[in-house]
Amino acid sequence: MSAFARPSPSSPASPRPTSPAPTSGPSPFPAAGATIPLTARDYRTTFTLPNFYFHIATAYDILRHNGVPLGKQDYLRIGAEL
Repeated sequence: MSAFARPSPSSPASPRPTSPAPTSGPSPFPAAGATIPLTARDYRTTFTLPNFYFHIATAYDILRHNGVPLGKQDYLRIGAEL
């Protein structure tokens, strides 16, 4: 059976891998040669979201610089159907 084939109903299902339980305390985050303790919320709000928006804005700027006809509505997705 290939890795992508569905198991037959008669075969036992393989156990799902388990992930470690989430912790409420800070976890070590390596940054700039040091380790910073961050909670999941701190990591999301101080690292992940700013990084995401930086890359979105930079891609938009590069496309505009290269002549792609994008406007504010394209960036904000105003009036666009998803």
